[in-house]
Amino acid sequence: MKVGSSEMTRIIQRVGKIAVLMGGAAAEKEISLKSGRAIWQALDRSGFDAEPVVWDGKSLNIFDEERFQFFFIAVHGKGGEDGSIQAVLDIKGVPYTGSGILSSALGMDKRKSKIIWRHMGLRTPDFVSVGKGATVEEVEHIGFPLVVKPPCQGSSIGVSLVRSELEFRSALEVADHYGSEIMVEKYISGFEYTVPVLGKKALPVVKIETEHDFYDFSAKYDSNTTRYICPSDLTLEKEKEISALAMQSYLSLGCSGWGRVDFIQDNDGEFQWIDSDEEVENEQNRRNEQVAEKALDDDIDSKVQYWIDCVRSSVPGAAILFVASHADRFDDDHLGGIVEARHRCQRMKDRILRREERRVYSLRKRLLKLESSHRADSPAAQRIRALLSPYRLPKLIFQKDGGPDAVMRISGTADRGFGALRERLINLATGRRERTLP
Repeated sequence: MKVGSSEMTRIIQRVGKIAVLMGGAAAEKEISLKSGRAIWQALDRSGFDAEPVVWDGKSLNIFDEERFQFFFIAVHGKGGEDGSIQAVLDIKGVPYTGSGILSSALGMDKRKSKIIWRHMGLRTPDFVSVGKGATVEEVEHIGFPLVVKPPCQGSSIGVSLVRSELEFRSALEVADHYGSEIMVEKYISGFEYTVPVLGKKALPVVKIETEHDFYDFSAKYDSNTTRYICPSDLTLEKEKEISALAMQSYLSLGCSGWGRVDFIQDNDGEFQWIDSDEEVENEQNRRNEQVAEKALDDDIDSKVQYWIDCVRSSVPGAAILFVASHADRFDDDHLGGIVEARHRCQRMKDRILRREERRVYSLRKRLLKLESSHRADSPAAQRIRALLSPYRLPKLIFQKDGGPDAVMRISGTADRGFGALRERLINLATGRRERTLP
């Protein structure tokens, strides 16, 4: 809608003097100062009577100054986006930009937002709240990789991508620095999109691309190479879908004025709600490794797990032997190839076991829910008990199960290792005592 000069003059007069509030005491103070200066300059160019106000995050004197009839809130993070300033201004009866107290508080708290979205049936990654002393067992149903984050921070502050148990402890310590509550969330790989909302209308979808490994703090605020693609690469159908989902999530929190909703489009083409901190770690030297690991994960998901399911359904309790084969990379003097073989087999074993554990955890959770709702004898409950009763984790022959070098290594091009593999298979089939592998 175009606004004529006379209408603009009336708007400027009606709004009165504007305080552009920036700064604060949160970790995002410097970003707030940049945002505030840009907002003040834009308002000034448009003819508004605006004044930049740097807030220390503590003093309330500024809110008592009668010369300000309106507050443009540009304070990031705690104190600015969590309903605190909004509560003060509401009490004093002074209008301000953005959502009110409750919506601001909910929007700032990732855990509470996700609970609401889950209740409404909206897709969002699995999560759990933990303390600083959390153990891996508390998050094993999430599975690696996972994201550890303080739920009430923005701009990727305190966020870590965790790929292993060894990284989990340090990630908890980083998140704990920014608050006592810590959220552990399933990592979703895919393309990132953001949907701005103005009033009650979703604006065009923006796809975010960066030369960094992820859309981190630097990519957001410092980089000149981050790309914001609008119109996005989505089809018209997908564009409408994500816009409708953005409005659902925006309105579910009672937001008003403006907002932004972030999504990840997963490998199935489905959009999942995330927060703007849903990132991965900044390690440029791991780009190729990440690609290789994803390919390995996809192979396990699509092929290996299917094969294991077939074996277990045909021969319950069957043992599974890991075999590593890669041309001539397993020469005795090629230590790197041997280490890589062990790494890949270990990764495969861990992933298979996690998948099995998550599957059983889900079944048990459903069974408990049925029993608590007095449907313990329902057909669904009986089927779940039948699935759980014979359950055992698959026996995966690997490392300690068969000696210090239990990953069988063979080379198809050099015809090495097949004799040892044959002997191993015979021993497994006949129950013969196994010797340590060469």
